[in-house]
Amino acid sequence: MASAAGWGVGGDKVTGGLRRTAWLVVVLLAALLLPDNAGSQGPDTLPYLASHQLGDGWETVRSYYPDEEERGEWFPWAEEIRFFWFSGPRGARVLLTMARPAAGTAAAVAAADYLERRIEDVDDGTDRPVGDYPRQPPPRGCDTAMRTEGVDRIDLYPVGATACVAGGGEVLVALVSGRITTRTAGDSDQVDGAQASDLVIAAALGGASVADIAGTPSPATPAG
Repeated sequence: MASAAGWGVGGDKVTGGLRRTAWLVVVLLAALLLPDNAGSQGPDTLPYLASHQLGDGWETVRSYYPDEEERGEWFPWAEEIRFFWFSGPRGARVLLTMARPAAGTAAAVAAADYLERRIEDVDDGTDRPVGDYPRQPPPRGCDTAMRTEGVDRIDLYPVGATACVAGGGEVLVALVSGRITTRTAGDSDQVDGAQASDLVIAAALGGASVADIAGTPSPATPAG
């Protein structure tokens, strides 16, 4: 299937500053070509993210659950895997991948490699700004996390990515292009980069909205 070559849906066939452009093409192809199982529940043991958790103006472009044959071809390490594509205000985009590795050390190692390669994909397509946010404690619900952030070399959108191993053993990757509004008050309350991708991960794992999570201090970050 053509979709299996895109960012977060298989191999590493796009390079450099064209990665975000290629990702947007994948989003459009998904809307046209992938089977629409957005209305189904999919695997019961994985987290779920609804568009309303991201805020006003967000829509689910597609949710997709690869069948056993496709998992075996592209993700042999995964017992379950699902993908969500979201579009938001002012051209913002979110791609969220969730998976549960199969039992065994080999699957765990392969899942960790998958997470690392997804972060490297974003590194290759962005110019990273000076900052230390990627070295903050893992987002809420994650035992460990890798992050990267920067500015896309082609369209200058801020980009952030977070790869997480959750407490329940799930692995998640969130890619955010553009900004997410954390309050309904207005544009002054917006986040981007790894801070935005962290919020997407925490929303998926916690079942809350990004606004609620942004307004609640992390256990690792003292209030005030």
